[in-house]
Amino acid sequence: MVRFVLAALLAVTLIACQGEQGPPGPAEGAVSNRYCSKLNNNLLFEYQVVRFASGDVEVICSITDVAAEHTAVTYYKAGDTGTTTGLCRLGDDFDVANGGYWDFRADSPGERATYYDAGSTSNGFVLTFAGTDCVG
Repeated sequence: MVRFVLAALLAVTLIACQGEQGPPGPAEGAVSNRYCSKLNNNLLFEYQVVRFASGDVEVICSITDVAAEHTAVTYYKAGDTGTTTGLCRLGDDFDVANGGYWDFRADSPGERATYYDAGSTSNGFVLTFAGTDCVG
């Protein structure tokens, strides 16, 4: 009899701990994944934009040469400016050591990487990914 009462109390306690089910959480998972790569002057440029059902966006960009790979990853929460532009900034001063960097973007007019370095003759150079350079 004591076992039965103890088991009944335990069952009631477990049932009482169960609350109502809350509202559904945010949608999860990637809804699109765009990947671009292009070889230019012995440099491999790679750019990836992953868009999630929640509206968040992750961007990954890299430049690889024979000696090293330089990579940057940025995660934007839904509503941030970067979710529309797909901006990925990568510090890689490839000509003169004075602070050059690349901006990878996936807005109009398309996927591209632009080099910025005021002390370089390559300042403002734009590498454009053609449609055939990208998948997804």
